[in-house]
Parts: sequence; structure tokens; C-alpha cells
Amino acid sequence: MLSKRKRVARCHEDTPEELLAAYHARRPVDRQGKHGMLRWLVIARTYPGQQPSPCPMDAANAHPTLLSTAACREMESRVAARVMGEQEFPSGYLEYACAFFQWWYRVAAVLSTPRIDVVCTGRCAWLEPVDIEKSLVVPDVRRGAVKIAQELAVRAGEFEVVSAMGGGRTRSVSATLQALRTGEWCGSMQKALMYGTIDDIYHAGLLAAVHIAIVDSRYQGRLSFAWIKEVLRWPSRCPSKPPWPIIYVHGGHFVVVWHGAHLPCTSFSAAYETWRDMCLARGGIIGGRYDVRKCTI
Repeated sequence: MLSKRKRVARCHEDTPEELLAAYHARRPVDRQGKHGMLRWLVIARTYPGQQPSPCPMDAANAHPTLLSTAACREMESRVAARVMGEQEFPSGYLEYACAFFQWWYRVAAVLSTPRIDVVCTGRCAWLEPVDIEKSLVVPDVRRGAVKIAQELAVRAGEFEVVSAMGGGRTRSVSATLQALRTGEWCGSMQKALMYGTIDDIYHAGLLAAVHIAIVDSRYQGRLSFAWIKEVLRWPSRCPSKPPWPIIYVHGGHFVVVWHGAHLPCTSFSAAYETWRDMCLARGGIIGGRYDVRKCTI
């Protein structure tokens, strides 16, 4: 049964006819909502015409950076010029652009908020190299890290690309990586995480996946708190906002968000320590039932 708020929101959802009218009138519409590809076409229509240029999305996805809303708008205007030009693009490209800019604008909106002023109380002892080596002895940690690394490897819009290639909707991480990555890349990633030392994992750029697996297993075991599901946000995982701080994962960037403010971090360990201290500063109890203090030792 839907709440009154959700029923009202559903009643105000734009219909395809209304989106078509907005397209012809060059009138902007909300980026979020049903009929995402149509919404993006309406938004693309609002940009002034310009000479088409090479598509910037693949290069941006390969090396994600923290862009402002203005920079995202400039990049979107280049894609809009291609779509609105004389060349016809398949629907898969339009779905790709829609999902791509939904995520990038979401990150840009977070970065436009004030910065969080927080001082970390100290390093997380059980994320130090010696303790990580001990955790790597546990097979479940390595298997969890493989799954996390695979999910983090899926870039914004790639589910839509694979869906267009296969002719059917997919949200399978393995199918997406098999279609868009080489077999050597998939094999080397899994080999490093399942059999490599901490140095091998670090040089492969996969240490964050191990950190996340360790944090999640600790919160699952001590608090029955699905830490990854409830705290982390990335292109393929972006549900509603919970009543505690969350962390956006954008390539190698980690952005802690809480109460309309943010703090960018260059590593997962720094982001987790910030998240932990923000929870502890509010008493250590999140959601009225999860005691973060039990996971600090």
C-alpha cells in the first residue's frame, strides 16, 4: 500500500504526451522520473545548437573526476549537439547518455553543497596493512572483495549499453563486464583478489574493494547492518537517502554526504573514518538501533 506522499508524487508524474509537448516547446523538465530517455531528450533539446564534437562520455567514465554542475552542463551540451545533429543515433546511445548524466549530475549536486567541517579522531586500526593481511586469510573476505570490485567496475550507463546490445533489460554485473571488458581484465582482477598478496592487490588498484569487504563483514557480524547496501552509493546502486551519513563512490573518489554538506576523500579508509566519526559525534547510534561504537575496536 502506497503512502499518501508517494500517491501524490505518482499523480504528478509527467506523461509521454506532456514530455513531447515540453520537447517541442524547448521547456526543461525534471531529470528524475519515469520515461528517463524521453526526459533526457527534452533536456538535450533545450541546449543551443552547436557544431557536433567527439563524444566525451567514454573518456569521462574511464577516468572519473569531480566536476561542477557547470562542467557537467558543458559536457552534456556536447552530447546534445551530437544527438540533435543530422546523424541518427540508436536508442542504446540515448539510454547511455540518460544514465550517464543522471549519475554525474547527482555527484555534481553533492559537490555544490557546503563542505563538512570534521576532524577525524584517529586511524581505523583494523584497516591497517597488518590487520588487512590477517583478514585476507578469510576466504569470505576475498570473495566479497571480488563481488564489490565487479560492481564498482560498472560505469554509469553501461547496464543500458549491454541491454541495448542484448535486446533485453539486464542488471547483471557479470554479464555487463563480460560484454564490455576483456577476458584478461576480468581474470586478472579476480586472480589478484583471490590469490594475491596485499601488495599485489594495492598495485592492481583494488585495495578499496578489500577495505569495503572488511568493513561490511564487521558490521554484518556485529550489528546485522548491511553496511554496503545502506551506506555506499555508486552508479549501479543509488537508492533513497537513509537517516545517516552516506558515501558516494565515483571512480577513485569517495564523497561523504550528510545533512546537505559533503567532504571529498581520496581513499576509502579516509572516507570510512570520516563516516565513523560523524556517527560517533551524534552519539554512535544510527537508525535508532545500530551502535557504531561496537565496530570501532
